[in-house]
Amino acid sequence: MQGTASNNAPDYRIITPHFMIGAVVILLAVILLFFNPDSLTSHFFNAHLLALTHLVSLGWITMIIFGALYQLIPVIL
Repeated sequence: MQGTASNNAPDYRIITPHFMIGAVVILLAVILLFFNPDSLTSHFFNAHLLALTHLVSLGWITMIIFGALYQLIPVIL
């Protein structure tokens, strides 16, 4: 019987920084939103809300996606 596909998975030290940086970025976004909550009730085209949107989309979502891809692609292929 062949070995499981998890034998092809990379070491956890490659994947963990992506998830840790993602966690730090989402925590930073929540802290920034805590100090300026009225940006959610104003017009969507203000600098603070655009900065938070880019921070979450580029910092958190991208890091989580890349961490998952580093983990899943070697297993699938």
